[in-house]
Amino acid sequence: MARIDEIAPDLYRASIYLPQFDLQFNHFLVDNEPTARETPAITALA
Repeated sequence: MARIDEIAPDLYRASIYLPQFDLQFNHFLVDNEPTARETPAITALA
């Protein structure tokens, strides 16, 4: 499932969650220019 949220003025986060792997990818859009940064996936350990 993909989701796009405005997290600050002119700053958007596109988040893609893969439940079968419990893995999430986040991509950021700043002033309509894509950045080449990725955030590491963090999962909760039960």
